[in-house]
Amino acid sequence: MSGSTVSWTPTHTQSRTANQFTVTATTAKGGSATQTWSVTPSGVVVITAILTYWTPSGAINHPRVFLADLPYPAALIPQSDGSLTRLQGAANPDGRLSIPHVPAGYYCLQLAATSNFWTSTSNFDAGQDIVGNPHVTTTQNTTTFNVSLSNANLARAPY
Repeated sequence: MSGSTVSWTPTHTQSRTANQFTVTATTAKGGSATQTWSVTPSGVVVITAILTYWTPSGAINHPRVFLADLPYPAALIPQSDGSLTRLQGAANPDGRLSIPHVPAGYYCLQLAATSNFWTSTSNFDAGQDIVGNPHVTTTQNTTTFNVSLSNANLARAPY
């Protein structure tokens, strides 16, 4: 509180859930007044998608790649008329994915066409444990074919 202004920035765990506040003002002569209210912010759903490859020498972590032209991840928000509002997610520079402005309550988290989760969480672990080494291509090979068409007998296609 500063003067007559109440400021609050919710932490990630406080976002998307109802938060209760009570303020009591007291005068120098002992009088007081109390005000209570609830705030439910729209928050950001954060998706961590790390593939952990378990090898004989330990774990190797790689971020999962979501292709840019796919409509995933997304949050499907139920509406009072039975319809769904779709909120598109995006990749963050740190490798996590986020879906902003998801209201409090349950929603359907779409990670792929057949990978849907009914949840109310703000933090979702979409990681996976895999036995073995990741397949990584470190070299590029180029194959060139030389074709000679000299002395070729070209036939006309019938119309």
